[in-house]
Amino acid sequence: NNAIGGAGIDIPAYKGQSTRSNVPRAKDLSMWFMAVPNERARVCDVDNAGGINRLRDFSGNRNNLVQATAASRPTVKQSTTAGRASFVFTTAQWLGGDDDAAFDTGTGAFDIYIVFNLTAGSGNQGILGTKASVSAGQAGISLMCTAAEKLRGVGSSGSAQKVTALTANNYDDKGFFVARLSRTGTTTGVSTSCTDGTIEAKSVADGGINYNGGVFAIGAFNAGGAGIAGNIVEVMAYKGVRLNVPDKDKVMHYINTKYNLALSI
Repeated sequence: NNAIGGAGIDIPAYKGQSTRSNVPRAKDLSMWFMAVPNERARVCDVDNAGGINRLRDFSGNRNNLVQATAASRPTVKQSTTAGRASFVFTTAQWLGGDDDAAFDTGTGAFDIYIVFNLTAGSGNQGILGTKASVSAGQAGISLMCTAAEKLRGVGSSGSAQKVTALTANNYDDKGFFVARLSRTGTTTGVSTSCTDGTIEAKSVADGGINYNGGVFAIGAFNAGGAGIAGNIVEVMAYKGVRLNVPDKDKVMHYINTKYNLALSI
């Protein structure tokens, strides 16, 4: 059964040998989205114009992302990195879940990996997360970029907001790279690794505030505003844990092998 959200062969309980040894802590994977499946499986449903109206969650939790508005649907582009497909977003396109609690992490840990690229944009742009906007009054988490295409991690309780320092580098000229948004204990951080050798890590003491927010979205904040312009290849979102070094290295091995990269984060 390869239907969207069904018990297809590419969810952790049924995954084949090509993924079994490379993806750690499958039980903690809350969401897993990819433009190219590791085996035989359909990654998304598209409309007659090629817009993605539903994106499959390969974690097995059926946390699929959807978009009801045709004009706000991203598309699929073939052969963008290592000959692989990617999801193409304009600043007005995004995908979001339908369960506000699906990626509620409260005061606990989380660990999100994204393979993507950026083109020049404007203003504060949401890349992924559970916040509706950059405002401190909007609870949740977000990986975002600024007008200068620098990255930062944001976490808010709706009354208090913790923001990592901006990365030193801008990322609109880096090609495809990996970013990691995570929390462990009372520290929230964002880190990056790029093919030109750029590696950065920024973190902030977060005071253990509650990060429960809205639906999980990619391509923009979850209210649909201030989206990125770029291509997203894969997203892996762990809930309740920040991977230890051996498990994190297994995730990076999986990403590097699949996309012909040589990155370390």
